[in-house]
Amino acid sequence: MLNIDIENRKIISNANRVKTSKYNFITFLPHNLFDQLSKPSTFYFFVTLCLQFIPSISPFEPWDYLLAFSIVVGTSMIKDGLEDYQRHIEDHALNSRRTNLILKDLKLEETSVEKLNSGDIVLFEKNEQISADVILLKGYELNRETNKFECINHCFIETSNLDGETNLKKKAALVNENDHKALDDFRCDCIRNYKKNIKSIAIEEPNDSFTEFDCKIEINQDQRKDIKVGSVKNAILRGSILKNTSLIACLVINVGNHTKQAMSINTDKKSTSVFEQKINWTLGLVFGIYAVMLFSTTGYGAYYNSNLSTFEIIKFMASSYILYSYLVPLSLFLMIEICKIYHAYIISIDKDMFRDLDGTNVNSRCRNTAVIEDLGSIDYILTDKTGTLTENSMTLKLLHNFTTGQKNISNLLEEIITSNINNLSGENREKELFLLNMLICNSVEIYNDNYEGISQEELSILNLLKEHGYFFESRTPEKIILNLNGAKLKVYILSNLDFSSKRQRQSIICKINGKILLFTKGSDQKLLADSIDKSEDIADLDKKAKDYINNVNEYRTLVFKYKILSKEEYDEFKTNKQIAINLLNNHSMKISSNEKLKGKYEKYNNLELLDDVDDAFYKEIETNTIYVGSSLIEDKLSENIHSTLTMLRSSSIKLWMITGDKKETGVACAINSGLADNNDFFSMEGQQLVNRLENKEDLDEIFRISSIVVYRATPAQKGKIAKILRNLDKKILAIGDGNNDVAMLKIAHVGVGIIGKEGRQAVLNSDFALPTFSCLRRLILYHGRFNLLRYSKIVTNSFYKNLFFIIIQYLYNFYNGGTGYPFYKDSFMNYYNLIYTSMIPMSIGFFERDKEIFKSSNGIYWETIEEERAAQEYDFHAVKTYKHIQAYFTKPIILAHIIGGVLQSIILFFSIRFMFNDGISNSSGKMLQSPGESIIISTIIFLSVINSQYRIISFINKYSYIAVFLSFFFAIFFTFGLNGIDFLHMNIFESEIVPKVFTNVFTYFILAGGLILTYSLDTLFLLYIDNRIKKMQQSYK
Repeated sequence: MLNIDIENRKIISNANRVKTSKYNFITFLPHNLFDQLSKPSTFYFFVTLCLQFIPSISPFEPWDYLLAFSIVVGTSMIKDGLEDYQRHIEDHALNSRRTNLILKDLKLEETSVEKLNSGDIVLFEKNEQISADVILLKGYELNRETNKFECINHCFIETSNLDGETNLKKKAALVNENDHKALDDFRCDCIRNYKKNIKSIAIEEPNDSFTEFDCKIEINQDQRKDIKVGSVKNAILRGSILKNTSLIACLVINVGNHTKQAMSINTDKKSTSVFEQKINWTLGLVFGIYAVMLFSTTGYGAYYNSNLSTFEIIKFMASSYILYSYLVPLSLFLMIEICKIYHAYIISIDKDMFRDLDGTNVNSRCRNTAVIEDLGSIDYILTDKTGTLTENSMTLKLLHNFTTGQKNISNLLEEIITSNINNLSGENREKELFLLNMLICNSVEIYNDNYEGISQEELSILNLLKEHGYFFESRTPEKIILNLNGAKLKVYILSNLDFSSKRQRQSIICKINGKILLFTKGSDQKLLADSIDKSEDIADLDKKAKDYINNVNEYRTLVFKYKILSKEEYDEFKTNKQIAINLLNNHSMKISSNEKLKGKYEKYNNLELLDDVDDAFYKEIETNTIYVGSSLIEDKLSENIHSTLTMLRSSSIKLWMITGDKKETGVACAINSGLADNNDFFSMEGQQLVNRLENKEDLDEIFRISSIVVYRATPAQKGKIAKILRNLDKKILAIGDGNNDVAMLKIAHVGVGIIGKEGRQAVLNSDFALPTFSCLRRLILYHGRFNLLRYSKIVTNSFYKNLFFIIIQYLYNFYNGGTGYPFYKDSFMNYYNLIYTSMIPMSIGFFERDKEIFKSSNGIYWETIEEERAAQEYDFHAVKTYKHIQAYFTKPIILAHIIGGVLQSIILFFSIRFMFNDGISNSSGKMLQSPGESIIISTIIFLSVINSQYRIISFINKYSYIAVFLSFFFAIFFTFGLNGIDFLHMNIFESEIVPKVFTNVFTYFILAGGLILTYSLDTLFLLYIDNRIKKMQQSYK
């Protein structure tokens, strides 16, 4: 733990500043430029640029390449700068908020939240956002009648900024002491004591867990050292909002980037996407070709020019390095990045992916553009159940008790005589205890006569009981007043341990009319477990309850148990627990030094957290609790869930539902939702599946099944399953809505968070955020398919056209002695990729589709029968061809484009060389040799590539024509419009050569012959590619 000495602590002026921005005005240029050059591709282009500034080795002037490089890098820098500027604005708004700091003399000083330090005591007002991780010391409520403040030992907060939950949560003060009943302001004796006597704070190592908090506060008073232990019950995290409480005084624990809110934000980028891995594989192949070209040219040059010195050979090699560097497309990565940003925006405005959530029209969002194309190559979807496939909208349907059997709530309550509840000794005792358990053992609070709570199950039970006249009128940490159909009953709370995901149950010890009762409520997995120590009678009863629950398939169940405690049992529990807490508070006290405690309490000596103490003692006292009933709760399926899952399953995507629920509930949900049918699925317990995957047992059988229901799975097991599948090279998408889904969302290739009732942690750790599961259909089958198709065509065409372009330069080097003399003019080489041949690929990246889709005018409803039929036709097409799109970017197709580019380049080069063998002269007898050959081949290459790009477009639209027009416009503009403007260095060819070439009639014969040749070769090439793709598509299931 981290120790802070309050008196000697170092005050840091901006300790609580949260900084999400990366740069400032001074560091932006050098830092971002360094970030840009850290990218392997950009660094490669930068080295090429530097070499061009060495006149002795560069075949070109560097200015054209510098301009092209500046456009690519500059665009990326502008994007980074705008994003970081927006983060600066958000940081400033967050850090400059004002709050009240309590000084030593208890005066208030208004300060900005960024100036808070650990150990400060701060006063927060109602509706103020908490600005650090703090421990609640004291609350104050304004009495409207007396206009005085009253000390209270709790407060209410809302944590929607942290986890999305709008239900109010109750936090307890560190010490439950009421020093004054009426105060003019916050200056009570306890705050004076805290401010004066707090000496040190021991803080847990910073972490991102919202459910764990541990600190120890040392207070020295009257020569006596006292240690207070703070836990999650007392902790209020940064981002929470104070509600329904006038003022609270809090001790600051964690500040700045050490707060749990700051640490919980997932800033780790996904590892390389599946699509990017294939690009890197292609780049490796291209660099291999690059190396062969470079060393073969250099070797030939050294052989052909045997009298050259080693230095001159190195110069020739460097020149060839520059020439062949154009083999790697400079503009490809920028083009893909722009397309991804555009499509992320399209997803956010897609009206078909908007949903109404509690009266608010919520859109879908792309939070990580790096994986946007991986949506088109998903093999497995791992999905949570509650809140993902279901709405997390609970309705209490039935109650079960062995004395009455399965009944609805009305029938059960009719059998209870309210006046007899005080005695708890009549024939309806079990039913009465069941009713009291439901009313008492929960974490629900009252606000404006309405229930507020975290658990949807608890709210559904209590709201239905309230409709029948059974409710609690007031609730404090010490007492609950129940209204039982008009009869009042006081319940005194002696001890309480709230529900936790670790324990999966809540227990409360209370006193009712002199009887001490332990009520426990939780999952059947924990409360009815065979491993729990219990008597034979209770074990038999639990077995019967377990058998009953396992036969109730469609409902979520909560088990309720009780135990009557003697005064001696409770006193022992209370005393021993306090001893363990004292041991925890004072680690200098050793059990071994106290013979009376040795043996009996030695096992508590190693407990490190207050929660550990609670867990240990409640586990003991919960032994032999008696089953009193179960609640059967229905969780409504999410809208359009059946059609969505049916379509995804029909798209050859395998669906695995991973839930913590019991087997029967999971299977029923899977069948009812359409995730599985009775013929092609199986169910398996979470650990069992992990073991089989780790041991690689029957993997063929597991991967053959289209749907699997994984039940009783923990959050850690969800993450393990995702990790194992990923290591087995399965492309997975994980989708969930709660904290327990975060592990699998972060590990999956694509993580999707549902904006639901269980909080924002899933969304914060996701790549995409959707309002409902049904939006996944459009995200995958529409955006996923199209984007994979678009980027596949962009990348394969990019490498094809560059090889087609550069191989001619390579072959030409064997005609000039391997000297590295350029065949093309420098500006043509530099702008061939960046401008001339990038317009059509950009239009493909934005608008390409494999099938035209008719869009309704309002984006949601189809206004005509023809539109609706077209939409249904597309849905059918998307389902049947989802896997087919993946064939466009497979290794065989990538290799085919590389080989096709090389072969077409070789054939074109030698055909033109044959025509130029004796030279071509015009009417005046002047010869058109190498420069003229360069002009003609450059023209043929440009026209051939434009034609090839146009022919691979599946969805011709107005933007396709605009792209073709812009390609010709820029080519003509740079060729003729800027011809001869030397200071711009924009002339593609020497000014006196261009007219000679295009006024020679033989030029057009050569152009026509070359274009016919390339068109024929391109036709054969595209036919081969199409045939290869179709064969691969036929092999897909």
